[in-house]
Amino acid sequence: MHVKAATGEFGALGHAAEAEAACGSTTCSTRAGYCAPARYRVGMMPSPSAFDGDQPVSTSTPREIRAALIGEEIAHFDREYRQVMADAAESLDLFGVVSMLKRWQRVAWSTRDDPEAHRHMLACADELNAAGAVATESWEQTKARLSL
Repeated sequence: MHVKAATGEFGALGHAAEAEAACGSTTCSTRAGYCAPARYRVGMMPSPSAFDGDQPVSTSTPREIRAALIGEEIAHFDREYRQVMADAAESLDLFGVVSMLKRWQRVAWSTRDDPEAHRHMLACADELNAAGAVATESWEQTKARLSL
């Protein structure tokens, strides 16, 4: 947190020693009237960093994700995006937005990487949700089929 030493607030000079006393910092800026906690350099700005060890979500991601989705996924994405944005506006916490975007980003990657396989997966999920029978195979059969 920066503290501005306005003229008159710390005397006519408003110099660093008086500003330091006001904010309790042991390292103050040479810029007139500003000081910062000892562990930060003055003017240091936070930078985007990985979230939970993953790549950060870019600001263009919602549009890109939506463009990659197919069928009903677009409406589901829109509805959930509006809800998490409204929640974030109330709570002032973007965790839900970032989590939602990461989840939908994986769906978009699945669609982009193999649209037909993604459609097949959606059809199987619909069949399972309708209590239908879907052909399955064991992990051993899958490994053998894929030569793993």
